[in-house]
Amino acid sequence: MSPKLQTTGQGKHKATTFELPALKQIIMQLVGPAASAESPSGGRFHALHEKIRHRTEHFHNLEAADPVLPAPYDAGPKYQSDILRRTHVQLKARQTENVPVVRVSPASDAPKQQKLADDFEMVRNRIFDLL
Repeated sequence: MSPKLQTTGQGKHKATTFELPALKQIIMQLVGPAASAESPSGGRFHALHEKIRHRTEHFHNLEAADPVLPAPYDAGPKYQSDILRRTHVQLKARQTENVPVVRVSPASDAPKQQKLADDFEMVRNRIFDLL
């Protein structure tokens, strides 16, 4: 079964849309089947999703990520370091405190090249302003 395409628009700007059965087929090809009784693995990216879930639990210090300690230490209080989260907060604040600025210099000092370089610099900096 080949996907049915619908193309809309004119000129250089066209959009292609898929019908729902075609989209389901594409998703099945990319992800694989979901978890079921026959296939408990949960699809093609199950291992990746499990690793992401596990790291998210540690990042937020959830109870599911508490360490399993041998006796007699298992009766004591559970401890998880929050150094990952603190480092993440500091890094994100540091990366976003200053807006990036693009500087462009032309290959030669010709007026046309200077104008192109200035226009390109303005567009790139404007993109960062919009982000």
